[in-house]
Amino acid sequence: MLSLHTEPETTPLQERLNNLAEGIVKYGFLAALVLFIVLFIRYCVNIAPGGKFNHFQGAQKGKKFLDIVIVAITIIVVAVPEGLPLAVTLALAFATTRMAQNGAAEIVFKNCGFKTQNKDELTKLDRNDRDEALSKIDEFANDALRAIVLAHKDFNNIGSWPPAELSTEKSTKTDVNDENQTSKQVEADPDLLINLEGSKQELSLDAIVGLQDPLKEGVAEAVLQCKHAGVSVRMVTGDNLITAKAISKSCNILTSDDLSNEYACMEGPKFRKLSELERNRIAPTLRVLARSSPEDKRILVETLRKAGEVVAVTGDGTNDAPALKLADVGFSMGISGTEVAREASDIILMTDDFTDIVQAIKWGRTMGGYI
Repeated sequence: MLSLHTEPETTPLQERLNNLAEGIVKYGFLAALVLFIVLFIRYCVNIAPGGKFNHFQGAQKGKKFLDIVIVAITIIVVAVPEGLPLAVTLALAFATTRMAQNGAAEIVFKNCGFKTQNKDELTKLDRNDRDEALSKIDEFANDALRAIVLAHKDFNNIGSWPPAELSTEKSTKTDVNDENQTSKQVEADPDLLINLEGSKQELSLDAIVGLQDPLKEGVAEAVLQCKHAGVSVRMVTGDNLITAKAISKSCNILTSDDLSNEYACMEGPKFRKLSELERNRIAPTLRVLARSSPEDKRILVETLRKAGEVVAVTGDGTNDAPALKLADVGFSMGISGTEVAREASDIILMTDDFTDIVQAIKWGRTMGGYI
């Protein structure tokens, strides 16, 4: 949470409002000055011999001059738009009606040295078995399915849980009779069971399943509406590149025109290693960033903003908070979103529906058109 406490930046709407307010004040002063000069010249003509104010007493002539000053000051006062921020705030109020391991399937599979053949029979995984399993994972990915590897490890002849190789100590503080006491508990750390390099291969493969996360109704049409409105939609996901491509095609993010661009789809680690100059060149045409980390998402937002783009970000997890905070507009999910994501965002989508973003753009542009 401490990383989210950054100095608030001026949004594009606030910049436009500030420019508008400054313009109104400048032109207001100019109009008041011109009007004062014109009225003062007329006043001098009227008090001259033969003028209609020539016979007035000194107090009456002074009152006429004071009226001119009051008119000029009134224009200056009216020109200061004190009610403008309030009006925009009301308009905005009216218009606003699981963290996963990247490549988890492949990583878990690397740690498998056996497979469950029948109910209680385990056999060694050979090269053909591995090739077939990896082919099945790719097949699921091409069908826009998220591959999940189910595996287990047997722990025999252990006197207590957790086993020593999985044990980790966790300190907890409790208040007893108004005194803080620290106790240590031994828990199992699942991260110790998985080796990222796959060098142990102590797990037994049970099954590989493909889960479909269907698009919500109207998402594909909403993406097309965004594109027609000049809004570029990008997918930043932890899925592998094949799955990300399949999903992005189904929701109109990745089109046939993008396929000819070798930088339209990229993986997070590769994007992260690019130089700042290369990222500035690639980011405008990037459509899909797969196997991405929260840092990749933040770097992409930062790169686009430095290029002068107005960036909006959607997210629901705690790891999305840095990008949500950095974006010009952060959209968090009101139902599935975490508290950290909601705190970091500017707008909360109460229905978790992407189509609501289209409505937000409509309201924003309608209001912006009047400024």
